[in-house]
Amino acid sequence: MATIGSKQQILEAEENLKKLSNSDFTELRSYARPPLCVVAITEAVGTLLDPSKETWSWDDDKKLMARGKNAFIELLVKLDKDNISDKQLAKVQSILARDDCEPLRLQSISALCAALGVWLRAVVTYATQNK
Repeated sequence: MATIGSKQQILEAEENLKKLSNSDFTELRSYARPPLCVVAITEAVGTLLDPSKETWSWDDDKKLMARGKNAFIELLVKLDKDNISDKQLAKVQSILARDDCEPLRLQSISALCAALGVWLRAVVTYATQNK
């Protein structure tokens, strides 16, 4: 059973995402060739949002974000965090384990990417404890 602490981490991460500006989203979407860590973090988000999709491209990620800040965050908030598969968890964990996906490195690239990294870590913690 997941702890209250891990649920609280997710809520805090979601609140931090809501505090980001629209320009944070525009900035990330504007990359023609984003840093690899940005592609990796957004791929991890996509893996959770649509597990039926085997591979994610930067174009797929930009389409998700193109819905606008509020719609994108709503997708994250509504994610069924209690039914994340082992395959999804393994893929997201492998992405988060990368050196270039460390929180401080992400923060130096993009506030949105860093906030997504925090959210992903909270979701992984919750899902792992809930298994």
